[in-house]
Amino acid sequence: MNQNKLHSSHAAQIRSLNQGQEIDFTDKLEQTELEYRIWKEVSKLPDQCRNIFNLSRNEGIKNKEIAKQLGISIRTVETQISKALKILRVKLAPYLNLIIINILLLFSKEL
Repeated sequence: MNQNKLHSSHAAQIRSLNQGQEIDFTDKLEQTELEYRIWKEVSKLPDQCRNIFNLSRNEGIKNKEIAKQLGISIRTVETQISKALKILRVKLAPYLNLIIINILLLFSKEL
């Protein structure tokens, strides 16, 4: 998520609060923080890796189409996506606990 979208998300949350809608700010702030961390780590990926990852995950383009669009092999696309996911797993590992806690809290609120 880029910073403009992040700011828009915050503005929408504040507007909804002003309209009397309930928002759990702790949950929203943690979600926003996590989204920011993901975006930040994706932005640090090597150029080709980041470009392919964004085409695949953010734009939803299939590997075959990415390969055709960039003039590379499908295997290269798969390798770059795999590389991106490995890097992100390592870099975002400290936030895994935050994700798990949020999921557990969500389920406990529904009970």
